[in-house]
Amino acid sequence: MFRSVFALAMAAGTLLLPSFSWSADTFPSKPIHLVSHSKPGGGMDIILRHLAVPLEKDLGVSVVVEDRPGGSSAVAMTYVATSKNPGYTVAGITNTQFSTSLTNNPPKGIKDLRSVCKLVTDPLVMFVSKNTGYTDVKKLLSDVKSNPDKFSIAASQVGSVEYLIAYDLVQQGYKMTIIPFEAGGELTTSVIGGHVDIGISEPSEVMGQAAAGNINILCTFTGKRLASFPDVPTAEEAGLKNGLQKVRMIMVPKETPDNIVARLEEACRKAMDDPEFKKFYESNDMVRDFKDAKAADMEKEEIIAVMTKALSDLGILKR
Repeated sequence: MFRSVFALAMAAGTLLLPSFSWSADTFPSKPIHLVSHSKPGGGMDIILRHLAVPLEKDLGVSVVVEDRPGGSSAVAMTYVATSKNPGYTVAGITNTQFSTSLTNNPPKGIKDLRSVCKLVTDPLVMFVSKNTGYTDVKKLLSDVKSNPDKFSIAASQVGSVEYLIAYDLVQQGYKMTIIPFEAGGELTTSVIGGHVDIGISEPSEVMGQAAAGNINILCTFTGKRLASFPDVPTAEEAGLKNGLQKVRMIMVPKETPDNIVARLEEACRKAMDDPEFKKFYESNDMVRDFKDAKAADMEKEEIIAVMTKALSDLGILKR
């Protein structure tokens, strides 16, 4: 009897066998994990949690944010790059992963990932605890220059954009001790607590503390003043050199099929116009700069080229 049913099913083409082909028509069919390299409260964690909401609406499955800090983003990159679920394990990427791949040469790095899209350019700000009394960046910088090695400055991991900015300040004559942090929340808390004198971070990580009156934002590393802080000068207005900004991209394992990448790209493109997500990134002064997979990969290579030279000049490029 079983053989007869089996034969009939085969003839009718109705036998249900597992499919190992990835199709945009069937993707996604289970929860998607957005992987952050930061701890809860860090910049990438915050962005991915806001992005997850519109992605769920469009993709029709749960979108879960998974924090995997460690190794200056190497842990998260390895986790995504070695995933056996193409399209279901997705990395939030910023310049940190580029620098880690260049300086640490991890077993799995940015070369093992492909772009889905670029979302935004994320500006950076310099801030101090309100208890320091500093409200004028020029006064702070004057005191730093007059008191070499008396001040400390907090930034993200060695080789990150924040770290490179801090290092560049030292090169410009503002001799300070640079203290790296893995999580933005921890960095901000250390500045507020007086453990570090100055912080460089993303607006999304310090907006709440600025609104609460716990910190003073003194300048922005942007081409123009931010809408949320119209009275805060840019670094260039303060007399500093400024050529570094942070990007936010979405990437997947390199072997992920094109049609899956295209489906994720489409969902991310739509998310940029989602009212709540748009409100989030605009209110945090992130600059919308969506680029598709091909254009994002091109920009990735351009960034890597620039950072390769910068890190080489700094003497921390892995040979």
